[in-house]
Amino acid sequence: MKKLIVALFFLVTSVFGAQSIGKPVFLLLWSDTCVHCNSFINGSMQDKRIRELLKQFDVEAINVNQQNNVPYDIDFTGVVPSIHILNQQKSQIVNTITGDIPADKLASFLAKFLELYAEYKRN
Repeated sequence: MKKLIVALFFLVTSVFGAQSIGKPVFLLLWSDTCVHCNSFINGSMQDKRIRELLKQFDVEAINVNQQNNVPYDIDFTGVVPSIHILNQQKSQIVNTITGDIPADKLASFLAKFLELYAEYKRN
């Protein structure tokens, strides 16, 4: 987890540079035929902590069964559920997270990301 946080901070600072920083984008790629996606959406995504943290993001969800192509240049390997954190220019700024992630782990990740993101915005 520590390596991920360090990599996250490096990506945020290297991608943004001197650009104006707005709200990050939380992009969820999912499939309505995926058991893991349905479990994630009905489990972790319904958790109060996650819902509260997501208020600090622009949230987008794409059902890959209904949309043939992903509209952004992101690191999508075809595995769903797949979470991508983007900047306002729709560039991916964090490594892709996949799978039915437990709410506590996702909350920890999002909180740490937002902490680093806020710190970077202040500087």
